Amino acid sequence: PLTSIRYAIHEQFAIPNEQLQTLGLVSLLELAANYQQQSEPSKTLILILDQFEQFFAHQRYKEDRKPFVEALNEWYRQQPPHPVKILVSLRSDLAGRMVELQNGLGYTLGPNQNFMLEKFEPNEAAEVFRIIIEQETIEYDQMFIEELCNDELANRRDGMVSPVELQILAWMIAGSNSSKCEYFDRSTFQRFGGVEGLLNRFLERILKSRDTEDRRQSTLKLLLALIDLDINLRIGILTELELQKKLTASLTPTEVSEALQWLIRPDVRLVTPRSKGKEQGYELIHERIIPAIRSLSGQALTEVDQANQLLQRRVNEWLGNNRSTRYQLNWHELRQVLKQKPYLRNFIF
Repeated sequence: PLTSIRYAIHEQFAIPNEQLQTLGLVSLLELAANYQQQSEPSKTLILILDQFEQFFAHQRYKEDRKPFVEALNEWYRQQPPHPVKILVSLRSDLAGRMVELQNGLGYTLGPNQNFMLEKFEPNEAAEVFRIIIEQETIEYDQMFIEELCNDELANRRDGMVSPVELQILAWMIAGSNSSKCEYFDRSTFQRFGGVEGLLNRFLERILKSRDTEDRRQSTLKLLLALIDLDINLRIGILTELELQKKLTASLTPTEVSEALQWLIRPDVRLVTPRSKGKEQGYELIHERIIPAIRSLSGQALTEVDQANQLLQRRVNEWLGNNRSTRYQLNWHELRQVLKQKPYLRNFIF
């Protein structure tokens, strides 16, 4: 987290990276608050820790998380208090993990400090959707958008529209070739496959545009490399070199590079370029597409590819955790690997 916070402060206030590298959390926030007061003294500096479930996903053991929790505790107990507020955002099904921070900092959230992001009313969703496609300079049928939000996107139980489903539909339209989507109406929506099976169909259509089966396989493997398959979360931001090392058992560096450049194209956008310190990194565009990727890869990848991926993942985890026995293959995984033993790459038994 500190690396991301340093880079965010560098970008926000144009503070040289060299000035930030040795600073801990408290010093970073003090420096940022001073810059904020100089530029806009009437405004409060807010640090937003978005997708904070990844903090727990990538630092799996409490001991690994301890330094950052202690840094937060030091900030929290500063006297007088820092002119900084921290907003933590994470998935609702993992909200219970925040107990660790509450215990570490010794605080209890009040009713105005803990809230769920709510779904949209259909009329709100229609307004959001109109703004999104207007930004893409796409003409639209206004009455159909209202019907779409009321009849198709609204949940049958509560009548509300999920922001994620709305975002994905807008993303599909924005990611389409402009010659195919100059006007959004019912026929365009039906051509996209409607709401049912939206993601699977979108992903299938995208991958079908790859000109060879080898390239389709390379693309799927790279998408899987950006997912933590054990907990169904994005694995975070990886550089091209990190992806090449992760996929060394199944793809060449050239194949990784080609698939990566294809995935970040404006008309594909399944992977998003992100800054990782001073380096260029890449991240899966949204966790909502993970089930579709897993489903499609289960159908498309051969048993050999699946065994190669499993073994590569387990070896990396085992080596990265001081050869801990907890990362050894279980019996089911071992059988899966041994069945493909003659075809596994870069491993000696």
